[in-house]
Amino acid sequence: MTTFNFSIPRQTQHLWQTISSHWSHYNRPDKQRFLGSIQISQKATDQVLDVVGYNLSNLSTVTYNKLYERFDEPEQNWLKILTFALSEYAYYYSSVEEKFWYGFCQRLKLSCNQSLEKTLRRIVGEGFDLLGLVKAKGGYPYVSTLWLQSGIPQQNLNHFAHLVQEFSNEYGWWEIAHSSCEDISEELFDFCHEKHPQWTTLIHFLKSSCPQKENEEVEPISGQLLQGIAIIAVELERQGTLPETLKDDNEREKLLRNYYLPNNFFLRDWNSLIQVLTPKQRRFGNSRKIISRRQKPLSLVLDVTESLNMQLVLPEQSLWKKGWERLSGTFCQIPAAHWEGTIPNNPGLMIPEQVVNIKSGAELWEWQLLDHRKNCLNEWKLEGVASNLPCLIFDAGTGEHLNLDSTNPSIRGAKEIIFFTPKGVCLDFGNGIEIVDTCVPSSIRGWQGKQLTLTTKESSIVFIAFSDEEITTFPTISWKLSYEEQPSLRGLKLKGKKSVYLEIPTFWYPPIEGQISLNVSIENITHQKTIITTTEIIQPSDKWQAIPLDKWIIEAGKYEARFWNQFHRWSYKFETQSNYQMASKPEIKSLLISSSSQGQVENLPIHNGSADTFWAEEIQMKGLLPLEIIGLSLYDRQETVFSQCQADSLGNLHINLASFYNLLSPHSNWYALDFQRIGGETQRLIEMEVASLVISCTWDNQAVQISGLLPNELYSLSCWNLLLPENSPVEIKIYPVSSNEDKINVPLKLQPGIYNIQILGSRKLRHNLGWWCGSNQNDLPDEVLENETLENYCYTILGDESVQDFLNAAQHFDYEYQLLKTAIHSLCGLAYFFPKWLDNNSLTNKLQALLNTFKIELTNPARREEKTISKAKNNNIADTKKNWLLIKITSPQKREYVHNIIRHIEKKDNLKNEILSIQLPKQWIYKDSILMQCTNIKNVQSYIQEVEYVQTTQPLTYQDAQKIS
Repeated sequence: MTTFNFSIPRQTQHLWQTISSHWSHYNRPDKQRFLGSIQISQKATDQVLDVVGYNLSNLSTVTYNKLYERFDEPEQNWLKILTFALSEYAYYYSSVEEKFWYGFCQRLKLSCNQSLEKTLRRIVGEGFDLLGLVKAKGGYPYVSTLWLQSGIPQQNLNHFAHLVQEFSNEYGWWEIAHSSCEDISEELFDFCHEKHPQWTTLIHFLKSSCPQKENEEVEPISGQLLQGIAIIAVELERQGTLPETLKDDNEREKLLRNYYLPNNFFLRDWNSLIQVLTPKQRRFGNSRKIISRRQKPLSLVLDVTESLNMQLVLPEQSLWKKGWERLSGTFCQIPAAHWEGTIPNNPGLMIPEQVVNIKSGAELWEWQLLDHRKNCLNEWKLEGVASNLPCLIFDAGTGEHLNLDSTNPSIRGAKEIIFFTPKGVCLDFGNGIEIVDTCVPSSIRGWQGKQLTLTTKESSIVFIAFSDEEITTFPTISWKLSYEEQPSLRGLKLKGKKSVYLEIPTFWYPPIEGQISLNVSIENITHQKTIITTTEIIQPSDKWQAIPLDKWIIEAGKYEARFWNQFHRWSYKFETQSNYQMASKPEIKSLLISSSSQGQVENLPIHNGSADTFWAEEIQMKGLLPLEIIGLSLYDRQETVFSQCQADSLGNLHINLASFYNLLSPHSNWYALDFQRIGGETQRLIEMEVASLVISCTWDNQAVQISGLLPNELYSLSCWNLLLPENSPVEIKIYPVSSNEDKINVPLKLQPGIYNIQILGSRKLRHNLGWWCGSNQNDLPDEVLENETLENYCYTILGDESVQDFLNAAQHFDYEYQLLKTAIHSLCGLAYFFPKWLDNNSLTNKLQALLNTFKIELTNPARREEKTISKAKNNNIADTKKNWLLIKITSPQKREYVHNIIRHIEKKDNLKNEILSIQLPKQWIYKDSILMQCTNIKNVQSYIQEVEYVQTTQPLTYQDAQKIS
């Protein structure tokens, strides 16, 4: 056989056909094949090694170029044979990685040197791709891939089987099957090193599956093998199948095809392991846990579900390193996350999930775990904002941070993104990119974002920074869509990054052209039980299709859901904390309400003419659910008292208002009682009628509900924004209420801010309703973005800044004294609607300090009128003079880019005295225009006409300009 000559294509073709005829994985998809499935004897393997050695020894020197020159053939069969020979050598003869190439050369009777090793590595890497083999990652990529082809080297099989037996007795199959491959590899290595230090050959193999340096990426071959064996053991036990079934190659292939095995799982020889798979009684309380000692990485995300803050997230993890046992019982901390803990006596420091909002950018984010002496025990690092690519990009749907290569930046897969850059950076978009939101608030100060969507296959983004001296152009970012959408698990989740659902989630599969079969497995991790293993058929469709998990999961707990077929696999670990499923909706009965004064009541509310009759009223409600809890709200002019009461077992409820008498002031001339069923709207139950007008309101994050308004009267809301202190209050008209309306809902469609709201009436009514804020902490009004002084002032209110910082920022603005005084009074005494991040006490302290320390000048109406008249006179003089310029842009998307260029020209060419103002018209028909006021219009026009994307320029009079602006 050694006479086979690789220089003769016919001979190499014949040899490879003979070998591949025994390859059971030959017809598998690319990157799913293992050479170990070629079933030939060791004697035949030795003959192949001899052939390879004969042909390589005939070369004067074995180099990459000489191999391809001497063995030149289109199908490269010589390369396939050489790769197979290396795989067989790895199975039968190799032990320690450092001596692998030396041992291979010795076996082939070749003189080993570094040049030959380098050539063999390069050649075998091409052989992996040519044969479509499963490949290892990290570590020793070539040797690990060769070991991977057969699973366990032959000389380690008996020791490995014995080790697996001991390990499974210690931990149990279920624990091994549901631990990560990386953790299993490290635990197995330590276990073998402790129990059998004399098994040096196996220890060397197990060591190659574990990282030797921090953050080193290694293929966990031993962990993958053991996890796969454990999964098989669990399934055999569940199905009641004897391990002896695995002896038959064909039966084994059919059986394993239905199991959710690791991607890189393959075992060449099963004989020594079949006895290990014998079912054993499961021990829930006595089995040890595999402790994860790997640190989980720090990540950057965007909270797209609520705050839109950029956040650093450290996943929940258990850490332990050698030497930490000396620190047991001592204090430890992660200062960056404000987390503190105690190092335990037993291995496994549990660090819960940490989420920190980012307020400033950094080139590198670094967190450290410190001991009680501030020595670093562990650290997490995450690359941040590159100096040559100052931007942060997130998937708009998931909030996932999209990492960019700063030398060749590209976005792949995401259809919609949120693109954050420092202010002063101008974005220029290619065709097919549409702007969804022009101003997304940023938690990083001095930054702002844009939400973009890609409507074509690919496009690009250019961003440019402007300074007083130069224009900096950063690398162009390419943006391409991914045509392979991935399935996802969706459902109502608790806030946070952990998968904790408030409902049973649903698995969604993306649109497909052909029918596919999908294996499904649902396991209860808490009870260590497989709930279902089944097959679902996904039909061809251009829409996403759902596989609801609530048909298998019926109670709260921790679960793992697995979905797989021959080509793909997805696994999700999650927790459900409550189950809201109901077999059918309960029948809702009509309520029967009666009062002691009026008997059966047809229409609510019940009206009383005096306080005495109100407090003497007794109300009976029938038709509630048994033991149903009802919420009550009792009002007078000054305050509201909340209470609860419960129906009896028959659904009856008796309310005696006299029992509430001492809860409110006895001197009020108006009272009311509302009730609310769980999940229902608040209803007025009883009300005391008085001649005077009594106005009350309830707030939510989008509107205010006002009651007590007179019918057919004109009212409006006066909304003063604390973030824009010098602006006049925004007025919102209220439609007249009809005589049968008790409440009116007024939408608060206001730009971001913190508002003091009053209601104004046609009869000189001015009534304070209270304070309202419906925006996020980093949302700012549009005009703040161009005013750094105003922006700094806003952040002293929105952030955690001190009262003094607020006063320093506020001194730049004039306040309406009476308006401020009234606003503070209503903040202290009236109801308000603030999100969680806005503290009422802190805001009250700042405004009270402002009222006490500021010397606020009252606005002089006469001076204001004089100023207005003077301005009007000047305008009349300039009415006919064309000192305004309307600039038409080629596309609305280029307006901001041109606006920044003009600002740059203004500074660079010293045109500040000639350009008085630059405006971006808000009217829709002028969305592609810029309006400028100039002193020397011809000179400015000559500069503007040279700017890229400027289509036309048109001089205008003051009157024409006012119509546009």
